Amino acid sequence: MLMAALASAAAGIIHVAAVPSHWAEWPAAGVFFLLTAVFQLSWSILAMPFEHRLLTLSAIPVNLGLIALWAFSRWQGVPVGPHAGVPEAIGLGDTLSTALEAGIVTCLLWTLIPRESHGVLSTQGYRLAGILASVLLGLMTIPGIVSALSHGGAGHGHGETEDVHEHGETEEEDGHDHGSETEDPATDADEASEPGSDEDSEAPSEAEDHSHAPGEEHD
Repeated sequence: MLMAALASAAAGIIHVAAVPSHWAEWPAAGVFFLLTAVFQLSWSILAMPFEHRLLTLSAIPVNLGLIALWAFSRWQGVPVGPHAGVPEAIGLGDTLSTALEAGIVTCLLWTLIPRESHGVLSTQGYRLAGILASVLLGLMTIPGIVSALSHGGAGHGHGETEDVHEHGETEEEDGHDHGSETEDPATDADEASEPGSDEDSEAPSEAEDHSHAPGEEHD
């Protein structure tokens, strides 16, 4: 239960960090992330002093639902909102929070198994497991927070549709530039051919100057 509570707290902190950028993008998404963070943080506070079965049974479906929603949004995109139907890119922050939620579900399912089946750790064993879990969750939470905070600044990818659109615009711009560039060599070629034509026109006149009339002696 301790590891599940720590994982829930870590996931809640990451969701708190993601609220401002999602709110700016779509207020409903910001509200959803805020409610998710409130649930996960509240659950982590209540889980340890009140190890009630109801808390366990409430956290499992909620976190499973969050995992399923994350997978669907990366596969098909959310069905509503400004980017409805556009798959979202997989980021570091959302991946870490999803991994933490999977850890919560795993730990809670483990607690539902009778202790006679999986054994009981000693006091020292629980302490060591708690320390290792805290270090691991801390290492996962810090980059998750940084990634969530940079969600709005770095731009959040929403699938390949926007990339294709931008790529198409780039090609159009490049095509326009190349087209204008192809006109320049032709113009240069025309300009280069003009001096040659003048020389060719002068050549017959020079030849006429060196010609002699019949019977005229050559000096």
